[in-house]
Amino acid sequence: MVRPICFVVMPFGKKATGSSSEGVPATVEFDTLWLNAFEPALRGLGYDAVRADQDTSALIIQEMLERLAASDLIVADLSIPNANVYYEVGFRHGIRETGCVLIAAEWAKPLFDMQQMRRLTYPLKDEVVAGDQAKAIRDVLTERLPRLAAAQTPAFQAIPGFPTVDAMKLDSFRDYVRQLSDFQASVNAVRRLPRTQQSEAAKALVEQFKTSRSPAVALELLYLVRDAIGFATAVQFVDQLPTEMQNYPIVREQRHLAAAKSGNPEQAIAALEELISVSGSTPEREGLIGGRFKQLYRSNGDAADLDRAIEHYDRGMKLDLNQYYCASNLPRLLRTRNEPGDDERATSVAHVVRLACERAKVLGGRDEWLNATLLGSAFDAGDLAMIESLIRNVRAEGHAGWKLGTTIEDIESSIILHNDLNLKEELLIALAKLKSLLPPAS
Repeated sequence: MVRPICFVVMPFGKKATGSSSEGVPATVEFDTLWLNAFEPALRGLGYDAVRADQDTSALIIQEMLERLAASDLIVADLSIPNANVYYEVGFRHGIRETGCVLIAAEWAKPLFDMQQMRRLTYPLKDEVVAGDQAKAIRDVLTERLPRLAAAQTPAFQAIPGFPTVDAMKLDSFRDYVRQLSDFQASVNAVRRLPRTQQSEAAKALVEQFKTSRSPAVALELLYLVRDAIGFATAVQFVDQLPTEMQNYPIVREQRHLAAAKSGNPEQAIAALEELISVSGSTPEREGLIGGRFKQLYRSNGDAADLDRAIEHYDRGMKLDLNQYYCASNLPRLLRTRNEPGDDERATSVAHVVRLACERAKVLGGRDEWLNATLLGSAFDAGDLAMIESLIRNVRAEGHAGWKLGTTIEDIESSIILHNDLNLKEELLIALAKLKSLLPPAS
């Protein structure tokens, strides 16, 4: 009976993980991972499993490419950054529509675009894989690998007709780009309207483009519906999209967010955790989960929910320090918890937020909340010199671009949480200066 071949692309021997984090082994003995977990699990799934170092002759590039092309299934382990593994995954992605599954230890942080690709994660806490740990890994592979083996690889999923590219269609592609640019201009025009007019204008734009099959258009409309009309409508918008668009990870995560904002945070948490387990973690997804736990904490006061909110925001921050959304939520949550070291940590995180916001401004960031986040981070850090500098900017530019009406409420909550009484007094003086820049109430 001829069994299908699974070619496993992975390190071998003992390799350093490059991590000093708690719960992450300093080194991994990949041969025991192969012998005690990967090979038995794949054999149990009906495959003849092989990896490069098992070949009797040196595996030169031609033989490697032949194996990558011909094997029924490729399983690639991304637990540690490895240029060879990345190259081999890219080669397989370019020539076969299915049959390439990315796997990694739960603590792994793949580089570059690999971070955004769907992967299966497994528990790996010890250097030598044996016993219960080996069984846990086998169980994860046995349960989840079969449904991922049939998934399309990224190029085939993203590019219709790939790998065939018809040069005669390039003109139509340029026309599509022009139309997309015009559409984006229409979206920007709606966003520049007063808040009281945005909802109706957004509904008109959705009606105009409701028959579009472009994922880019659908996603931009989803963001517009979310921001200008409301979260309940955003859920409805996603549910009427074609099934393949509904299944895009970014669309799914936005639906979970909208559902949570509409009143079901527990369900959103469960759905987002499943999304992460299938498609990988991102700052946005960790931030969404953190926000749901923050929502739960505010409603029930449960310290465990506060801990989970901090955990997920912290994880999202560490995935990309330039993405300030997750980090900006941490200082006030840490000071609310107020465990030993939390106040100092809150100040450090606030400086990270400030640097990320300043970087975004230099790069021309268009986030409408960028200025507000920067101002809030200065108060979170207790950076009086920075606050004075920003107050001068608000005075010069006007309060509207700084969302001052909303931001002042956040700043007030930030000041309350500071422990240093002298600093509090200085911050309250600065807050009064900001309030003086608001127009008088009518």
